[in-house]
Formats: sequence, structure tokens, C-alpha cells
Amino acid sequence: ASDDQERNDLLNMRDGKSHTPLKLAVQLDLVDVAKFFVQNKADISCKTKSGKDLLMVAAEYGSCNAVEWLLGEGFNPTEVNNKDKTAFGQAVDSIELKDSSDKVLAVVNAFFKENVLTKEQKKHVVNAKDTKDWTPLMFATYRGHTSVMARLLEKDVEIDSNYQTDVLNALTYAMDEQE
Repeated sequence: ASDDQERNDLLNMRDGKSHTPLKLAVQLDLVDVAKFFVQNKADISCKTKSGKDLLMVAAEYGSCNAVEWLLGEGFNPTEVNNKDKTAFGQAVDSIELKDSSDKVLAVVNAFFKENVLTKEQKKHVVNAKDTKDWTPLMFATYRGHTSVMARLLEKDVEIDSNYQTDVLNALTYAMDEQE
């Protein structure tokens, strides 16, 4: 095999959990490393077994710099994983960030920076429901991310009118879980 092929194989190899070196760099918010991998032909379209693209992985782990870079690279913020969750929803519901509202809010704000998403994309990611019909606001409520809840309820975020019922359902569910 040629040196180029060996390098390509190395950059795109997967471990037992389907992780590539690029996915791990994005997860760890090592944007310069991720850019180096991409410049050397790492597959930027790689996905995990659960259908998460690199933007979803970055959002899930609170990798704000990687989120901003990937959005700038044209990643689709309305793309969904195998559970119909967008990268935005992935961040708000992240198990990895359940005790870090500040990191979740930073990722949410990365999506809301000026000229990052169109008005339609923003409305879509904020109102997207996963396979259980949960929205990002419901996940923020359930996880107790009050700063994220407040951000989602600000006037520049167009949320569907049925959110009031959704939030009450999420609060009821969270209370039932704690009993």
C-alpha cells in the first residue's frame, strides 16, 4: 500500500465504539488537531454507530470551539441522529454535561451567534422533537439547566405555543423520577 493510503487508513480507522481520531479531537475540542486531520484527508462526514455526526459529538461534549468551527464548515444544524435528535438537542440533553449548565449554555449560545443559523434553522433546532417527542426546552427543564431554559425563552427564539404543556410534562416527569 502507498504511504498516502496508509495515512488515510490511519486517519480514518475506528475503534470498537466506532470512534475515529477526528471524532475524538472534536469531542475534546482540539480544533487545531481536527483541522490537521481534515487537511490530511480524514473523513469529515464520519458518523458514530448511533448516527451522530461531528457537530452532534461536539455539542454533546460541550466542545464550543469545535461547534463553531463545524458550523462554519457548513455542517447542517438540522441533521438528526438515530433518535431524531439534532446537535442542538444533543447538547441540551447531554449526559456528559448534566452537571454543567454553563457548558450547555455556551454551546447553545454558539448556535445563536449572529449569522450562524438562518431564522428557519434556528426555529427548527429549537422546536425539533426526538423519537420520544421531547424538545430542547423539555430536556433543559428535565436536566435543571435554568440558564438554558431562560435563553430558549428569550424573544429572539421562536418556540411553538405548545411548549407550556411540554415544560409542565417535563417537570412532572423529573419530579416522578426523584420520588
